[in-house]
Amino acid sequence: MVSKVLQCATEESTNHDLRDRGYIYWRLLATNPEATKRVVLADKPSIRDDSQYIDKNLLEKLSTELSLMSSVYHKYADEFVTRLTLTSSGSGDRGAAEDDEEDEGPRSAADRRREVQEELERGPGASNGTSGGLDLLDLGGVGDDSPSRGGGPVVSSVQKVSVLPSTQAGQHGQQGFAVSAAFARQRGTPTLMMTFSNHSSGPLSGFAIQVNKNPFGFAPKEQLVCPEIQPGSSAEVMVAMAPQQLLSNTPPSSPLLLQVAIKTSLDIFYFHVQFDLSVVLVENAALSRDDFTPIWQRVGEAGQKVAMIP
Repeated sequence: MVSKVLQCATEESTNHDLRDRGYIYWRLLATNPEATKRVVLADKPSIRDDSQYIDKNLLEKLSTELSLMSSVYHKYADEFVTRLTLTSSGSGDRGAAEDDEEDEGPRSAADRRREVQEELERGPGASNGTSGGLDLLDLGGVGDDSPSRGGGPVVSSVQKVSVLPSTQAGQHGQQGFAVSAAFARQRGTPTLMMTFSNHSSGPLSGFAIQVNKNPFGFAPKEQLVCPEIQPGSSAEVMVAMAPQQLLSNTPPSSPLLLQVAIKTSLDIFYFHVQFDLSVVLVENAALSRDDFTPIWQRVGEAGQKVAMIP
């Protein structure tokens, strides 16, 4: 029986690992049966999968950082994120810095980690008391509407796109009104930012806004205030939006769209504004592990997807 198994493993199997194991056992049996017995019948180490094991303290921390990369890497943020601030200086400053480094001598790894931790706590641009430094984690304005370390959300510069060309006719066929818009969070509030341009032959006034029902229920929190726009001129307007007001009871579309109507003295114009999911997410929203666990369990196996990230 043993000879037949070993013969199949070494001569008929196409698995290289299985063939190698077969030759090893065959050599052991041929040279020392007692040694073979000790090898085969020895206690085997238990096989355990530790890939899903996470330290309890780490798990508590990651449960509050589900939208951050730390929950993907299963590590504390300070273990893989380093925030540095570079400032431009003259050659004399660089020479003085080099002299200081020579006087200080080599620094320990603990000192460097402590400096990095202090940089993380101070935030970008705080090391020299100015904000003129170059933040290596600054992505050119992306995510500027996220909360800063020192306080609440800050106003970000949002790039508007053309949503209504001047050649597009209104409800009654009139043309000459153009709109560029963007929908983003400003100081923690979903805000519709628009630029009105008058390409008609007369002044525009009597502005009003209306939003169609939508999955998130966005509706204007205030009246649209815009001064009279002379021909060839433009005006900047901002309208704060409140959620859960005009619910359509339909699932969100992809991409997310907000349908808007603007009434002017010229005509009524319709357009839609595309926006990101970040508009509906609340800053500094904390969810404890006890609250998160039942919510995740309600998702069920069918609603979960697992992907390996290299």
